[in-house]
Amino acid sequence: MSNIDALKQQHLSMFEKKRDKHKKILSELYMEYISKKSTNEEDNWELFSNFYLYFSERFPCEIYENEKIVGTNWHWKWSTLIPNTVTPNNAGHFIPSFQDFLQKGVQEKINEVKNLPHGAALETCLKAFSQYIKNYSDTARKACESSCGENKQRLLNIANDCEHISNHPPTSFRQALQLIWFIKSFLDMESNQAAISLGRADSYLYPYFENDIKSGILTYEDAKELIMCFYIKASEGDESCMLTVGGDVENELTALFIDAQTQIKMRQPSIALRVCRSTSEQILSKATELVLVGNGMPAYFNDDVIIKGLKNIGINDKDSNDYGVVGCYEAAPQGVFSNTVACSFNIFDPFSEFLELKSEYTCFSEFLDAYKEHFDNYYKNRLLPRFKTSAERDQALVCPFASTLLNKEKYIFGINISETGILIDSIHTIKKLVFDEKYTTIEYLLSQAKNDFTDDALYEKILNLKSYYGSNDKESNELAKEITSYIGKVIRRYVIGDNVIISPSLFIFTQDIWHREHVGMVNGRKKGELLSYGIMPCEAPHSNVLTSALLSCANVCAEYFPNGCPAMIRLDNKEIEQANILPSLIKTFFEAGGFHLAINTLDAETLQKAKEEPKEYSDIIVKISGYSAHFTTLNEKIQNAVIERARSNSK
Repeated sequence: MSNIDALKQQHLSMFEKKRDKHKKILSELYMEYISKKSTNEEDNWELFSNFYLYFSERFPCEIYENEKIVGTNWHWKWSTLIPNTVTPNNAGHFIPSFQDFLQKGVQEKINEVKNLPHGAALETCLKAFSQYIKNYSDTARKACESSCGENKQRLLNIANDCEHISNHPPTSFRQALQLIWFIKSFLDMESNQAAISLGRADSYLYPYFENDIKSGILTYEDAKELIMCFYIKASEGDESCMLTVGGDVENELTALFIDAQTQIKMRQPSIALRVCRSTSEQILSKATELVLVGNGMPAYFNDDVIIKGLKNIGINDKDSNDYGVVGCYEAAPQGVFSNTVACSFNIFDPFSEFLELKSEYTCFSEFLDAYKEHFDNYYKNRLLPRFKTSAERDQALVCPFASTLLNKEKYIFGINISETGILIDSIHTIKKLVFDEKYTTIEYLLSQAKNDFTDDALYEKILNLKSYYGSNDKESNELAKEITSYIGKVIRRYVIGDNVIISPSLFIFTQDIWHREHVGMVNGRKKGELLSYGIMPCEAPHSNVLTSALLSCANVCAEYFPNGCPAMIRLDNKEIEQANILPSLIKTFFEAGGFHLAINTLDAETLQKAKEEPKEYSDIIVKISGYSAHFTTLNEKIQNAVIERARSNSK
């Protein structure tokens, strides 16, 4: 077994133990520290920064066998063990300014923050970070004393690298990758949250890689091994950690980051591939190889639509062009204060409320105008106050380390919206059956939805509709454009604060699963049936042909929702291998206006066996929204939904 295989097996065998151990270590150290403090002694900026120093001087520094990238992943929401205690929190769901930190190094960052608000606390925080790294250097150097051969050289490399980057900018690819991991590790310790993502790693790490390759101190295989070591560290945490590659900076590292995940097959980081006109056939081919692994990677993102969308909400050209992907599917600038999942709402709720008004309408346009007015009022009076409160809360968070890595002049506030497909299809169903054909009334359709369509004739009528969201017919496509553009314009119309940029998305993580017991809906979907996912059509009552469903999705006005408009599909490996359909499918979808495409390949039969015999299928990884997880560890309700989606007719 190779060293990298042994390291992976070591990770898998120790995963649960390390999670519980590290969660306990952090919570106990924090309570030990707090017990020595007076609540009036210092503000929270000083309190937390001094804790980071206390922690960095006392945490148990562990370096495991075969590791070439070291450092604990502290992401275990350790504060849940000490409820009702004030703890650090940076909210997560952002991309730090890794490139800036790599270029300057710890000491220059210390000099830089002194004159910033809370400068003394930020300086203490960075000194704590330096000490945190130095401890790994000391631990590795001590371990060298009782080691020999290759292992001694490995430990010596770790010691020298960590000693250097504890104060200075990295000078090699290995040092740069190690510093990135230490930053991520320390942010996770601070966050108690998730989805602190890695940004465009093939861009900001490329100068180190290129220099090492040219000087002969690094080979492509060496680099890939280091990346795989990095991926194993990233998989220690229970979170969604996106790494973005490709787009206009495609280079040799782009391929290596994809190849490494194809080979190592880890849960994290999830790979996001930016696709633009210059994306090479080589990268698309390597991405296809990763898709065939079956772990839901990479996720494909359409640069044309996303960059336009980010500019639409007020992100400058430079940051828009240099966007990365956060957490699940959220496109965001790097190094800007963000919370891409700050607030959410179900778009069907105000529509359901509107239908209960039982007003009379002479035509469909009058009905639609009335709904638009209702949504405007609902958003302004019911949602906006909640959003303002949430934004104020996030802006008041005390997060010293994150504050050294983020530009806080602007705050990007993510609004997640679910059930877009249900809404479009429900409005279209009302148009067809109530106004065009005059077959029924809104009141009767609503009552039947609540009772799961006991009227068989009405339900059959809905089933036989030729025009619906997902059929790619002109009428429903135009309605999709009109509704989503209106919603986007309403959200854009109302501001939360002078320095707050609202970034909406059309998805909420796993809500299509947890809310499936919602009562039936007027488009014919019955209680308990799967809801629409992201911008995809609802999977009931109509059977959707894959290409038609995607082309319908492409009519959603994604440029109003740069925070994420996911479309997730399933393809058989045989289809991908024999027909080589992926490149043309992606090209067609993106040219039509699609935002993002995610692909699962595992079939329902395999997943069902994995559910029944978890020990035999423990290595199966699936994509749940944007989160990659071992299937056998998932909640049964999520497992059932994944299996059901795999049986879907959307093929």
